[in-house]
Amino acid sequence: MATYEGAIGVPLRPVFLTGLTVVAAVILTVLGFGTLPWWCSVAGYVFGALLTVGLMSFYRGEKASRRSRRFRPNPMADRVMSCLTVIGVLAGIICAVQVAIEVAKW
Repeated sequence: MATYEGAIGVPLRPVFLTGLTVVAAVILTVLGFGTLPWWCSVAGYVFGALLTVGLMSFYRGEKASRRSRRFRPNPMADRVMSCLTVIGVLAGIICAVQVAIEVAKW
């Protein structure tokens, strides 16, 4: 495929932001098993399940709105976003279980 000047690619800012939110969610998930209070698990749920999915939706919307003759898709960014979303949602689910266990102790 020939590339030329002025080609428009997919936005990569949501990919980086999703990576940061997934890292935060995984850290809060791991630390939630330890000494941190239960509200850290709530933050992990927000980062993992809500922000990750929101950023994935934003990425897909931006990608869909940039369809033109000059648009060049980036399959690697799509795969990375899919993997990050799965990891983030799993971390969010684990944090939700941690919160449910703490609430059940009340």
